[in-house]
Amino acid sequence: MPRLFAGTAVVHTASTLGYLPSLLSTAGEIFRGVGSTWAPGTQAFCVSGLVRRPGLYEVELGKGTVRDLVEGPAGGARQGRTLKFVLQAGYGSSPALVGDDLDRPLDPGWWADPAGGKFSGVFGGGEVIVADDSVCAVDTARRMAQSFASAACGKCVPCREGTAWLATALERLEEGVAEPGDLDWINQRCAQITPDVALCGHGPAAARGIQALALAFADEFEAHLDGGCPVTKDLLMKVPDSIHVRF
Repeated sequence: MPRLFAGTAVVHTASTLGYLPSLLSTAGEIFRGVGSTWAPGTQAFCVSGLVRRPGLYEVELGKGTVRDLVEGPAGGARQGRTLKFVLQAGYGSSPALVGDDLDRPLDPGWWADPAGGKFSGVFGGGEVIVADDSVCAVDTARRMAQSFASAACGKCVPCREGTAWLATALERLEEGVAEPGDLDWINQRCAQITPDVALCGHGPAAARGIQALALAFADEFEAHLDGGCPVTKDLLMKVPDSIHVRF
Protein backbone atom coordinates (compact mmCIF):
# COMPACT_ATOMS: atom_id res chain seq x y z
CA MET A 1 0.00 0.00 0.00
CA PRO A 2 1.54 3.38 -1.00
CA ARG A 3 2.44 5.70 1.86
CA LEU A 4 1.54 9.37 2.06
CA PHE A 5 4.30 11.39 0.34
CA ALA A 6 6.44 8.22 0.42
CA GLY A 7 6.88 8.70 4.16
CA THR A 8 5.26 7.85 7.46
CA ALA A 9 1.61 8.84 7.83
CA VAL A 10 0.43 9.94 11.27
CA VAL A 11 -3.27 9.91 12.05
CA HIS A 12 -4.19 12.58 14.58
CA THR A 13 -7.30 12.84 16.71
CA ALA A 14 -9.55 15.88 16.64
CA SER A 15 -7.98 16.96 19.94
CA THR A 16 -4.41 17.03 18.66
CA LEU A 17 -5.48 18.87 15.52
CA GLY A 18 -7.24 21.41 17.72
CA TYR A 19 -4.06 22.01 19.71
CA LEU A 20 -1.86 22.60 16.67
CA PRO A 21 -2.59 26.31 16.00
CA SER A 22 -1.64 27.42 19.52
CA LEU A 23 1.32 25.05 19.70
CA LEU A 24 2.78 26.20 16.39
CA SER A 25 2.17 29.90 17.01
CA THR A 26 3.70 29.95 20.51
CA ALA A 27 6.34 27.20 20.20
CA GLY A 28 4.52 25.29 22.95
CA GLU A 29 4.74 28.08 25.52
CA ILE A 30 0.98 28.18 25.99
CA PHE A 31 1.02 24.51 26.98
CA ARG A 32 3.98 24.77 29.30
CA GLY A 33 2.26 27.60 31.14
CA VAL A 34 -0.70 25.48 32.28
CA GLY A 35 -1.30 21.95 33.49
CA SER A 36 0.74 19.79 35.83
CA THR A 37 4.44 19.03 36.02
CA TRP A 38 3.99 15.54 34.59
CA ALA A 39 1.42 16.56 31.97
CA PRO A 40 1.48 20.22 30.93
CA GLY A 41 -1.39 21.61 28.92
CA THR A 42 -5.05 20.70 28.66
CA GLN A 43 -7.07 17.69 27.60
CA ALA A 44 -10.48 17.33 26.02
CA PHE A 45 -12.80 15.01 27.95
CA CYS A 46 -15.86 13.51 26.28
CA VAL A 47 -18.42 13.08 29.06
CA SER A 48 -21.30 10.82 28.05
CA GLY A 49 -23.91 8.70 29.75
CA LEU A 50 -26.50 9.76 32.29
CA VAL A 51 -25.53 13.32 33.13
CA ARG A 52 -27.42 16.58 32.71
CA ARG A 53 -25.02 18.05 30.15
CA PRO A 54 -23.08 15.41 28.22
CA GLY A 55 -20.47 16.99 26.00
CA LEU A 56 -16.84 17.68 25.19
CA TYR A 57 -14.99 19.72 27.82
CA GLU A 58 -11.43 21.03 27.71
CA VAL A 59 -9.84 20.86 31.16
CA GLU A 60 -6.46 22.00 32.44
CA LEU A 61 -4.61 18.88 33.56
CA GLY A 62 -3.88 18.80 37.27
CA LYS A 63 -6.74 21.16 38.09
CA GLY A 64 -9.68 19.38 39.65
CA THR A 65 -10.88 15.80 39.95
CA VAL A 66 -13.08 13.38 38.05
CA ARG A 67 -15.94 14.40 40.34
CA ASP A 68 -15.34 18.08 39.58
CA LEU A 69 -15.65 17.35 35.86
CA VAL A 70 -18.79 15.23 36.18
CA GLU A 71 -20.61 17.44 38.68
CA GLY A 72 -19.29 20.74 37.33
CA PRO A 73 -19.37 21.27 33.55
CA ALA A 74 -21.37 18.06 32.93
CA GLY A 75 -23.97 19.05 35.53
CA GLY A 76 -23.96 15.88 37.63
CA ALA A 77 -26.61 13.18 37.75
CA ARG A 78 -30.05 13.72 36.26
CA GLN A 79 -32.82 15.14 38.41
CA GLY A 80 -34.00 12.64 41.01
CA ARG A 81 -31.03 10.36 40.41
CA THR A 82 -27.70 9.85 42.17
CA LEU A 83 -24.27 9.15 40.73
CA LYS A 84 -23.42 5.44 40.84
CA PHE A 85 -20.11 4.95 39.03
CA VAL A 86 -17.94 6.36 36.29
CA LEU A 87 -16.11 4.45 33.57
CA GLN A 88 -12.94 6.18 32.44
CA ALA A 89 -10.42 5.20 29.75
CA GLY A 90 -12.72 3.47 27.31
CA TYR A 91 -15.61 1.12 27.91
CA GLY A 92 -14.45 -0.59 31.09
CA SER A 93 -10.75 -0.95 30.24
CA SER A 94 -10.06 0.58 33.64
CA PRO A 95 -11.92 -0.34 36.86
CA ALA A 96 -15.09 1.65 37.51
CA LEU A 97 -14.68 4.67 39.75
CA VAL A 98 -17.01 4.47 42.75
CA GLY A 99 -17.37 6.71 45.80
CA ASP A 100 -14.07 8.28 46.86
CA ASP A 101 -12.45 7.07 43.62
CA LEU A 102 -14.19 9.99 41.92
CA ASP A 103 -11.90 12.36 43.83
CA ARG A 104 -8.87 11.24 41.84
CA PRO A 105 -7.09 14.15 40.14
CA LEU A 106 -7.38 14.77 36.43
CA ASP A 107 -3.65 14.35 36.06
CA PRO A 108 -2.15 11.26 34.37
CA GLY A 109 0.91 11.60 36.60
CA TRP A 110 -1.10 10.26 39.54
CA TRP A 111 -2.36 7.14 37.74
CA ALA A 112 -0.67 3.74 37.45
CA ASP A 113 -1.09 3.87 33.68
CA PRO A 114 0.65 5.75 32.14
CA ALA A 115 2.87 7.17 34.88
CA GLY A 116 3.13 4.45 37.53
CA GLY A 117 1.31 6.71 39.98
CA LYS A 118 -0.39 5.82 43.27
CA PHE A 119 -3.89 5.32 41.80
CA SER A 120 -4.67 2.04 40.08
CA GLY A 121 -6.25 1.96 36.66
CA VAL A 122 -5.80 3.81 33.38
CA PHE A 123 -6.08 7.56 32.95
CA GLY A 124 -7.13 7.15 29.34
CA GLY A 125 -7.60 9.52 26.46
CA GLY A 126 -10.52 11.54 27.78
CA GLU A 127 -13.44 9.09 27.71
CA VAL A 128 -15.74 9.51 30.72
CA ILE A 129 -18.96 7.47 30.87
CA VAL A 130 -21.32 8.23 33.74
CA ALA A 131 -23.87 5.85 35.26
CA ASP A 132 -26.55 6.80 37.77
CA ASP A 133 -28.59 4.60 40.11
CA SER A 134 -30.90 3.48 37.29
CA VAL A 135 -28.05 1.45 35.75
CA CYS A 136 -27.60 -2.21 36.64
CA ALA A 137 -23.96 -3.16 37.27
CA VAL A 138 -24.57 -6.71 35.99
CA ASP A 139 -26.07 -5.38 32.77
CA THR A 140 -23.08 -3.05 32.38
CA ALA A 141 -20.63 -5.92 32.93
CA ARG A 142 -22.48 -8.03 30.35
CA ARG A 143 -22.32 -5.27 27.76
CA MET A 144 -18.64 -4.77 28.50
CA ALA A 145 -17.94 -8.48 28.00
CA GLN A 146 -19.90 -8.55 24.74
CA SER A 147 -18.11 -5.43 23.51
CA PHE A 148 -14.66 -6.83 24.23
CA ALA A 149 -15.58 -10.25 22.82
CA SER A 150 -16.78 -8.75 19.54
CA ALA A 151 -13.58 -6.69 19.23
CA ALA A 152 -11.16 -9.54 20.01
CA CYS A 153 -8.74 -10.34 17.19
CA GLY A 154 -8.94 -14.08 17.94
CA LYS A 155 -5.22 -14.79 18.14
CA CYS A 156 -5.03 -15.90 21.77
CA VAL A 157 -7.32 -18.24 23.69
CA PRO A 158 -7.59 -16.27 26.98
CA CYS A 159 -9.04 -13.28 25.16
CA ARG A 160 -10.94 -14.98 22.33
CA GLU A 161 -12.60 -17.63 24.48
CA GLY A 162 -12.42 -15.93 27.87
CA THR A 163 -14.35 -12.79 26.96
CA ALA A 164 -16.99 -14.86 25.13
CA TRP A 165 -17.39 -17.16 28.15
CA LEU A 166 -17.73 -14.16 30.45
CA ALA A 167 -20.37 -12.62 28.18
CA THR A 168 -22.40 -15.85 28.24
CA ALA A 169 -22.12 -16.24 32.02
CA LEU A 170 -23.09 -12.62 32.65
CA GLU A 171 -26.05 -12.94 30.29
CA ARG A 172 -27.28 -15.93 32.31
CA LEU A 173 -26.80 -13.95 35.51
CA GLU A 174 -28.73 -10.96 34.21
CA GLU A 175 -31.59 -13.17 33.03
CA GLY A 176 -31.86 -14.76 36.48
CA VAL A 177 -30.98 -18.29 35.35
CA ALA A 178 -27.43 -18.47 36.72
CA GLU A 179 -26.35 -21.22 39.09
CA PRO A 180 -24.94 -20.58 42.61
CA GLY A 181 -21.35 -21.21 41.51
CA ASP A 182 -21.46 -18.87 38.53
CA LEU A 183 -20.27 -15.80 40.44
CA ASP A 184 -17.17 -17.60 41.66
CA TRP A 185 -16.62 -18.90 38.13
CA ILE A 186 -16.79 -15.36 36.71
CA ASN A 187 -14.26 -14.07 39.24
CA GLN A 188 -11.95 -17.02 38.60
CA ARG A 189 -12.03 -16.50 34.84
CA CYS A 190 -11.30 -12.79 35.29
CA ALA A 191 -8.34 -13.63 37.52
CA GLN A 192 -6.96 -15.98 34.84
CA ILE A 193 -7.03 -13.48 31.96
CA THR A 194 -3.79 -11.69 32.78
CA PRO A 195 -1.11 -9.89 30.73
CA ASP A 196 1.31 -12.81 31.06
CA VAL A 197 -1.03 -15.21 29.21
CA ALA A 198 -2.53 -12.81 26.64
CA LEU A 199 -0.86 -11.41 23.55
CA CYS A 200 -2.02 -7.86 24.27
CA GLY A 201 -3.91 -5.84 26.85
CA HIS A 202 -7.38 -6.33 25.34
CA GLY A 203 -8.47 -9.41 27.29
CA PRO A 204 -6.90 -8.36 30.61
CA ALA A 205 -8.60 -4.97 30.31
CA ALA A 206 -11.99 -6.66 29.94
CA ALA A 207 -11.35 -8.93 32.92
CA ARG A 208 -10.13 -6.04 35.05
CA GLY A 209 -13.22 -3.93 34.37
CA ILE A 210 -15.72 -6.75 34.90
CA GLN A 211 -14.09 -7.96 38.11
CA ALA A 212 -14.04 -4.42 39.49
CA LEU A 213 -17.80 -4.10 38.98
CA ALA A 214 -18.39 -7.52 40.56
CA LEU A 215 -16.42 -6.46 43.64
CA ALA A 216 -17.83 -2.94 43.95
CA PHE A 217 -21.44 -4.11 43.55
CA ALA A 218 -21.23 -7.60 45.05
CA ASP A 219 -24.71 -7.36 46.63
CA GLU A 220 -26.21 -6.45 43.27
CA PHE A 221 -24.51 -9.38 41.55
CA GLU A 222 -25.62 -11.79 44.28
CA ALA A 223 -29.21 -10.55 44.09
CA HIS A 224 -29.36 -11.73 40.48
CA LEU A 225 -28.74 -15.28 41.68
CA ASP A 226 -32.18 -15.11 43.29
CA GLY A 227 -33.70 -14.35 39.91
CA GLY A 228 -34.21 -10.62 40.16
CA CYS A 229 -32.46 -7.32 39.59
CA PRO A 230 -32.63 -4.94 42.58
CA VAL A 231 -32.14 -1.85 40.43
CA THR A 232 -35.12 0.32 39.56
CA LYS A 233 -34.41 0.95 35.91
CA ASP A 234 -35.50 3.99 33.97
CA LEU A 235 -37.95 2.48 31.48
CA LEU A 236 -37.90 5.68 29.42
CA MET A 237 -34.16 5.32 28.88
CA LYS A 238 -33.60 2.93 26.00
CA VAL A 239 -30.25 1.14 26.02
CA PRO A 240 -29.26 -0.12 22.57
CA ASP A 241 -26.99 -3.15 22.37
CA SER A 242 -24.65 -1.30 20.02
CA ILE A 243 -21.18 -1.09 21.52
CA HIS A 244 -21.05 2.49 20.25
CA VAL A 245 -23.87 3.66 22.50
CA ARG A 246 -23.33 3.77 26.24
CA PHE A 247 -26.24 3.71 28.66
